[in-house]
Amino acid sequence: MTTTCTARHHGDTSAYSKFGCRCPDAVEAQRLYAKRGKHGYRQPALVDSTGTARRLRALAAIGWGVEALGERLGPSKSRVGNCRIQHRATIARRSAAAVARVYDELSMVPGPCSKARAHALKQGWPPPLAWDDDRIDDPKARPRGAIWRAPRRSERQEAA
Repeated sequence: MTTTCTARHHGDTSAYSKFGCRCPDAVEAQRLYAKRGKHGYRQPALVDSTGTARRLRALAAIGWGVEALGERLGPSKSRVGNCRIQHRATIARRSAAAVARVYDELSMVPGPCSKARAHALKQGWPPPLAWDDDRIDDPKARPRGAIWRAPRRSERQEAA
């Protein structure tokens, strides 16, 4: 099916109401939003940013830098970076969902950026395999496996 939609933003209730998008995803999102609201089950617009930050950090650990992720997610490089360092306690639900989709797509694919990988190692950010997919959004959850931190100076000197 070809679409003639010229909206800048597609596929969710915001696209439907603010940008006039009528693609099938936006129409379905609007239908569900209206139905949930009618029954008192609307989801909040903002969600905890913990899972989003963890997903972006895990992707950095396997070589996905902010430039490459920004191209896939749409927001600017600085916005992806702010989400990765958890600049705010909450994030828009649709942004969190977009990051989750990209994470699901790339979490088993090594990225092209050695600089992102080195930065993640220095920061002690665990890779995707360290996280349980069912608990990555839980602020109390911890990564599995080794302690994910950069080696201390004394440890680096001992290894040399």
